[in-house]
Amino acid sequence: MRNANSCGHRCDRPGTAAPGLRRISNRGAAVLDAKYKIEIEIEIEIEKDADSPDTIYQLLAYCTALGLPAGHVVYAGTSTEARHTYTLTTGTTITFHPLDLTADLHILRRQINEIASDMANGPSM
Repeated sequence: MRNANSCGHRCDRPGTAAPGLRRISNRGAAVLDAKYKIEIEIEIEIEKDADSPDTIYQLLAYCTALGLPAGHVVYAGTSTEARHTYTLTTGTTITFHPLDLTADLHILRRQINEIASDMANGPSM
């Protein structure tokens, strides 16, 4: 895996796409974008913001520009939130991963390893 900021890829507008991370191998490929917005008032707002149409469109643009079948969004969430996946009519799979930043370090590492494993294994139907 490498930080995608070291390379530029054009989307539908002049400029470059800058996903947080991308993974490319002979087994599959994926792109990851981290959302740093945290709504303090109520936790429900975090989830609503994470899977907004704008975020889905942004990941679809990254996947399309890079020719990748899958995109992942990581956002500050809670340990009780479930991971959820959308398979779009384009065939692109976008998975949202809540990351509990209040968890103990060993739990946080486990969550990160699970996300990396999901990216490495490709989309699951």
